[in-house]
Amino acid sequence: MKALSLPVAIALAVIMMLSLVVAEHFKPVIKLSDLGTRLDLEAVLPDRFEGWQRLDSVPAEVINPQASVLLDKLYSQVVNRIYISEAGERVMLSVAYGEDQRGELEAHKPDFCYPAQGFTVTSTQGGLLPTPYGNIPVVRMETRAGSRFEPLTYWTTVGDVAISSLFQRRIVELEYGLKGLIPDGLIFRLSSIDPDSERAFSLQGDFLQSMISQLRVQDRARIAGLKYQSRN
Repeated sequence: MKALSLPVAIALAVIMMLSLVVAEHFKPVIKLSDLGTRLDLEAVLPDRFEGWQRLDSVPAEVINPQASVLLDKLYSQVVNRIYISEAGERVMLSVAYGEDQRGELEAHKPDFCYPAQGFTVTSTQGGLLPTPYGNIPVVRMETRAGSRFEPLTYWTTVGDVAISSLFQRRIVELEYGLKGLIPDGLIFRLSSIDPDSERAFSLQGDFLQSMISQLRVQDRARIAGLKYQSRN
């Protein structure tokens, strides 16, 4: 993992100290999800959209080493699905939503969960995934377990902001804390079984383009931090 530069490390330390001050003196007690913004993933995520449909007969399991009791603590909703394209291509979708994203309740990322399940992570790279409604800051990973190659794309949100770094996460948490709010958030993951990572990432991008276009304006903001109403 690349070490933080000194200025970034200092800034992050200051933000964390401010977060402690907010936690001590402002004591956020109102959950953002209680203000009419709580997500219903089963209702929001479409079963069918342009070129894709959900497969009900094929189970998809969350790659997460945590016991079910901890999963229940971290997330209020977990949705796992497999979608198939008109050409027979498959994409696995996993979305985990938590109503409290502070501290130890923060969503667990694939960077840690996949190795705990016996996968080897061969590469990890951050980037932007373009959509007609703006760019989503994502992480792309190449993983392998024996003969199974599973490239994946994921992102995390806090409130209605897609997070690109730990520094940004702390800033957003602080902003919510100053308003007396406890932010919710999610981790959104797409993966494919494919030894060709470039092809898998392209397929995942095409899948997302189609799905995002089917979401309501407010749901795009909550799912991926996309706040543009019309196409660019």
